[in-house]
Amino acid sequence: MSAASGVQKQFPREHCGAHRDCTIRVARILCLYFHSPKHCRIWKRSEARIAEARVHVLAAPVPVGLDGIPGYTSFDACVAGRESGGDWTIDTGNGYYGAFQWLPETWVSVLGMMGETDWPADPAAASPAEQVAAFNFWSVRDPGAWPNSIPACGGP
Repeated sequence: MSAASGVQKQFPREHCGAHRDCTIRVARILCLYFHSPKHCRIWKRSEARIAEARVHVLAAPVPVGLDGIPGYTSFDACVAGRESGGDWTIDTGNGYYGAFQWLPETWVSVLGMMGETDWPADPAAASPAEQVAAFNFWSVRDPGAWPNSIPACGGP
C-alpha cells in the first residue's frame, strides 16, 4: 500500500460528502504531499474551472437601471421626483441638497457607513449614481427619512 492510498483511507470520499471544495482540498493535499498523479489532475482541473468561473463573474455586466444609472429603479425615480423634481444638482436654499434632498450631515454620515471616502461631501455635487447608491443604502435602514415620498411611491 502506497502512502497516498493510506491517506485516502484517512480521508474517504464520504468525509467530504457533497462539499466539492473539501474534495478539491483533499486532492490538493494528496497531490502536493504524496505526488499522486490522479489527484494532481483533479486538483489542477478544478483550479482551472474556478479561475474560468472567476473571469466570467468579473466580466458580467452591471445591471443598469433607468436613465443608464446603475441600480436606479422606478421607485427611486418616484422619490427623487417628489423630493426635487428629479434635479440631481438642486440647492433650493432650504438646507437640503441633491435629488433626494439630503441634509449634509446625514449625507456624510451615510457615506461613512458605506465606506465611501472619495465621494463629494456635498450631495448636490455627487453623481446621480452616487446619490442613488446612497439612497438605496439609507432608505432600507431609515425609510422615515423621507416620510411623505417613500409611502407615496409604494415603499413601507
